[in-house]
Amino acid sequence: LTPKTARGTAGNPVSIKVSVRIAEPSVQFDKNETGRLNFGDKVTVKTTELTNVAKLEVKSAPKGWTASVKMNGTTSAEITITAPAQGSVFEGVGDVVLLATSETESTCEAPVKVSLFGINSAEDLLACAEEWKKGGDGNLAPYTLGGELVLNADVDVSENKTAVIFAGPDFDRV
Repeated sequence: LTPKTARGTAGNPVSIKVSVRIAEPSVQFDKNETGRLNFGDKVTVKTTELTNVAKLEVKSAPKGWTASVKMNGTTSAEITITAPAQGSVFEGVGDVVLLATSETESTCEAPVKVSLFGINSAEDLLACAEEWKKGGDGNLAPYTLGGELVLNADVDVSENKTAVIFAGPDFDRV
């Protein structure tokens, strides 16, 4: 450093000892999505990396979903995610977002995708329709419960230019 004021030795170099500590938190999970869950199901997601994390907490979850964090020292954690109870108010798909905070108060967010069995979005409806058109029911499993198609949310397909989403004796034209 070269001081520019009369308070120091103006123009003469000065050395200052500085300690820089980088402590950005980092979190990685064994899976970034839970797969489809039934109402009330629980799933545990484990960390594969937990670096510079002093605190890990649930920042947000879709409506009706709950999550809790269990830290195992400073090197790993387990997140238990519970799907909404049947009959409750819920969102069928979304992200459970975890907030990792380091000792220096740096933060990072780590999302885990969650979804219920059933049709939770326009994308789900269109994917289900494609499986339906193939004629087999084996690939309809993500969209069914107890062998029946389940619609978990209001779905807007007005942006889709497909004239027929489902066709057959059990469905009308959309």
